[in-house]
Amino acid sequence: MYSDIEARVRNILKEELSQLASSEAIGPEEDISVLGITSVSYIKLLVLIEAEFGFEINNEDLSYENFNTIQKIVVYIEKRLKVA
Repeated sequence: MYSDIEARVRNILKEELSQLASSEAIGPEEDISVLGITSVSYIKLLVLIEAEFGFEINNEDLSYENFNTIQKIVVYIEKRLKVA
C-alpha cells in the first residue's frame, strides 16, 4: 500500500494529468516520463504539488532530476513538510 503522500502524488498524476497513462502502472522509482509527461504537464504537476501540500518549490530545486520519479517527489515533499 502507498504512503499518504505517495497516494496523494499518484492521485494528482491520475486526476489532473488524466490524458497521460495511469500512474498506477509505474513503480515508485520508475521515471515518470513513461507516463508521456511533457514539459507543460511537468510544470502543471509541480504547481499542483505546491497547491496540494501548501508550499512553494524552491527555485534551486527546480530540476527534472529532483522530480523524475514518484519516490523522489515523495522524498522532496517529506523534507519540505518537516522543515516547514
